[in-house]
Amino acid sequence: MLPQLLLNKIYANHYSLREAARQIGISHTSVKRVLDEASVDLDTLDAVARWVGVPLATVLELRTDQQSEKFLADLQMLTGMEPELRPVFEEIFSKIVNGRLDARVLSDVVAYAKYQIAQQDTGLTHEPGSRSKKKSD
Repeated sequence: MLPQLLLNKIYANHYSLREAARQIGISHTSVKRVLDEASVDLDTLDAVARWVGVPLATVLELRTDQQSEKFLADLQMLTGMEPELRPVFEEIFSKIVNGRLDARVLSDVVAYAKYQIAQQDTGLTHEPGSRSKKKSD
């Protein structure tokens, strides 16, 4: 969807890739990557979506009901509190969209996160390179 909208606007206005990139505020190689449906980060998707006049949620085909809006707000808050999560989520999303993330890898990530949360709930901690131990007060 987004590559076609981008291409339509470029052709309609007789822009070069470099001119479109300048107007969008991204590199011409990023414009080419979007057109080629290659991996790009969320900021690039957002910039291109705004330039062609569609909401990012539409590009990502997200529902815009209240539950989805709350989830997105919570996710934004989480990545604000833990900034190192944002590039991880962006990479996961990008690889899923481009069919380059094996579902088993994502299942393993989810299982590990659930395990760590359960360990914390039971008072057990696990530090990399060590055995699980009871949290001391």
